[in-house]
Amino acid sequence: MRSLVDRRRGVGSQKSSSEPQSMNSQKQENAEENVIVLTDANFDSYLKGSNDLWMVKFFGTLCSNQLAPWCGHCKNMAQAWKEAARRLKGKVKFAEVDATVQKSLGQRFGINGYPTLKVFPPGGDIGSPLDYQGERSADAFESGALEYLRKYPAKKEILQLTGEEVMQSKCVDKKGICLISFLPHLADTKASGRRDYLKTLEDAANKNPQYPFYYFWAQAYDQKTLEKMFNLGSGYPTVVAISPSKQKYAVMRGAYTAETVSSFIRDLMHGYERLYEYKELPKLENIKPWDGSDYKDELCFTFTCSHICLLYTSDAADDSLRVDLGGRRFIKK
Repeated sequence: MRSLVDRRRGVGSQKSSSEPQSMNSQKQENAEENVIVLTDANFDSYLKGSNDLWMVKFFGTLCSNQLAPWCGHCKNMAQAWKEAARRLKGKVKFAEVDATVQKSLGQRFGINGYPTLKVFPPGGDIGSPLDYQGERSADAFESGALEYLRKYPAKKEILQLTGEEVMQSKCVDKKGICLISFLPHLADTKASGRRDYLKTLEDAANKNPQYPFYYFWAQAYDQKTLEKMFNLGSGYPTVVAISPSKQKYAVMRGAYTAETVSSFIRDLMHGYERLYEYKELPKLENIKPWDGSDYKDELCFTFTCSHICLLYTSDAADDSLRVDLGGRRFIKK
């Protein structure tokens, strides 16, 4: 039965894992590294304009006298906070502020007792945080954060894969799962068609805000070495998911619709997709970012007396051919 399903999905001869695995499985990590320490100096740079959901704990450490009853509460909650941050790494940002040291932050957000928990929804409007009112255990922090994420989903960023720097900083360094949509050439779809394809990817991304995915797109044949590694060949648009930390990838099979891409994302998270191994990502070409306009192609020839340029543009309703002959412009329809 498994082989029949594989054949229907078009699984080729690539080297694959011995059994399906979730791309989301992670090794145990140092929980300390998952909680960001916020100060007066860095608070705005982290949160203002952020597209992430932030869970921020305001606590106190200066409790050497009997007038500081919060110390026990802060210490008891510390491990639960770190554990929730570890579980939700890549989905939700967890941070902490020592408000007895960073006093201006405590005053700014009206902190009167410790620990106080604030929730900053995606979008970067830090002026009106929400008060966390749930229980104070790792399980409660995890479920509460995911519920906030469902109520206030972050708008996923869709980036063009323009070269090595984008792949490294926005995909590899993020330690999440990178979903790349390879779209037909602009000459085949025109700008309106490309926008439709990007809207499909955006819709699928925003239907799954709880998953640690980063979204990219590339024009067919712009990143040939990457396409060759995935054995794409032809048939655009198509979607590939990469886990750089695991050096595995999966190729979506099926029609390019928001629902199909969403199903692909969920299947990856639950280990239902076959994963293939790779040794290393190839070096990418530097591509000029798409400016939103239609396709233009110019062929120039230099003769003894004249310099001739033929400019084809797909933004013309009748696909006219415009000829620039020695500085004089003619239009041939």
